[in-house]
Amino acid sequence: MKIHGHDKLGPSQATFRMQRGETIIELLCTALPMGHFRTQLRELPRPEPALTGHPMLDARGKAMKDPDSGETLLETNEQTPEYRALLDAYRDRLAAYHIWLGLKHDPNVEFATKREGFKATMADFCDALLAELAAAGFGSNDLMALSLFILGLGGQLRAEQEQAKNV
Repeated sequence: MKIHGHDKLGPSQATFRMQRGETIIELLCTALPMGHFRTQLRELPRPEPALTGHPMLDARGKAMKDPDSGETLLETNEQTPEYRALLDAYRDRLAAYHIWLGLKHDPNVEFATKREGFKATMADFCDALLAELAAAGFGSNDLMALSLFILGLGGQLRAEQEQAKNV
């Protein structure tokens, strides 16, 4: 397939701007590659809630039963601080991974943490990225804003298609 004489389209890209004092920092962000992200997610599974062993109670304080089996329903740990901390760590790791992928084509950004040859788990790799981003001055709001911007680039292609239809 050829598009405007080219065998392959370049990735969807946009500039993300951050202000630090009087300085404006521009980061060239690229849409996440198709399929690659989903493959990597298998290595970074979302923490699943666990059963606590405590019965779920109705408004009267009685143990709730499954209507089909009659077994007592058990609470999960979704509301516990421990589970919420696991979920927060997972979200931070995903954000770091989005950023790492999304900034790969910016010639002005170089991560010291490299995936190639990184022997530890994907979670450890993402934790190393998070430490590097924090050391570079990124706060949690920066991480979320940049990650969401990069994720939105996939939708940018749809917006460009709509805009082209209206021309």
